[in-house]
Amino acid sequence: MIYWLNGILENLLFDGFVFEDDDEGQISDVFYPENIRTVKRNWTAPKLADRWSPPAVFGNVHVWNDYPCFDRNIPVFSRRAFEILEPLIADCGEPLPLPVSAGDFLIFNVTRVVDAINREKSEFEWTGGKEGPSDLGMPMSIERYEFFATELSDVPMFKVPEDPTCIFVNQAFFDRVEKHKLQGFHLVKVWPNDDGKTWREREDELCDKEVKIKSLKKPIV
Repeated sequence: MIYWLNGILENLLFDGFVFEDDDEGQISDVFYPENIRTVKRNWTAPKLADRWSPPAVFGNVHVWNDYPCFDRNIPVFSRRAFEILEPLIADCGEPLPLPVSAGDFLIFNVTRVVDAINREKSEFEWTGGKEGPSDLGMPMSIERYEFFATELSDVPMFKVPEDPTCIFVNQAFFDRVEKHKLQGFHLVKVWPNDDGKTWREREDELCDKEVKIKSLKKPIV
């Protein structure tokens, strides 16, 4: 199974971090490819480790929140979560230091891009109703995901050419989060579509459950 990775947004217990002085997105934009307009779907994810300078951040982040992400789609792991997930995701990106007073956290810049979406069977929404030159090969939204399973063997965390912002994870990632009771992860199943529901319906159900969480508990390690 493939899941869309995000943080919990509907419950204040899981507040994430915010970049200071980032009103126009100058800081968050460094995580996204700069050359999309020239290479279109053939973009590559930027690598930041050699030029990374930790930005100032703020946020009412609970020390036991294992995934207080930035900007919905920039992963931030607690040290505990990263050490648990690192054996899976080490080849999928690069950890970046994030010195904060809220606890021991780090950013994970996902650099693995896999051309795994079956474009013929997926359902895309284009800006003009159908794909045009201004879409650059990337739809406005993806309403139904269909993946080539062979392209995703042993790929626990990745992006796709059709969307440089979203991050996806596989069942092994999901199972490890569940096994270790990591908190703050919003993992929406997007494929396979075998339950008669859209991924948006599954997300609504998940959000309803997350809203009802009343407290965070210190993990047992």
